[in-house]
Amino acid sequence: MKRKFVLIAGLATIAFLASLPVSPAMAETMYVRTATARLRATESPLAVIVQILKRGSEVEVLSRKGRFARVKTKQDKEGWIYLRRLTDAKPGGESGIFSSLGQAFRGTDASETAASAAARGVEEEKGASGAGGGARSSIQKVNLFGAEMEKYRPTDDQLDRFLREGKLGEYAE
Repeated sequence: MKRKFVLIAGLATIAFLASLPVSPAMAETMYVRTATARLRATESPLAVIVQILKRGSEVEVLSRKGRFARVKTKQDKEGWIYLRRLTDAKPGGESGIFSSLGQAFRGTDASETAASAAARGVEEEKGASGAGGGARSSIQKVNLFGAEMEKYRPTDDQLDRFLREGKLGEYAE
């Protein structure tokens, strides 16, 4: 008799706990990791845009479906965002991939960079004057190219068009 009572009480407790709504404290908080992210009405890259969120915007993930997450913003707007535009860590102040690459290179001393370049077969190229002046290393050329790339900033519309036409990212089929 006592066993039967314990079993029924245990099942009743489980049923009760299962019927409780999920607490907001248990919800998954994520952040927009890209410059902007489109909050859409449905889980489609062609759906109506409900709101455009900026980098670092906090969202509560309500559910996931395929490559999209259904989220709720701080302004209580709900919609769908491409999952790769979200991160579980609040983004810092860096401005992009080239910025982080630059920081990584500046964080090492020249001998480490030269040793790494030598290991990959990057050597100094001699100018027309031979071993004398005019030598410019491949490392210097890469640094100059990287500096020029740092200046180039495609607009969000250009990037979105590139992804859409190439069927990449949230537009992938």
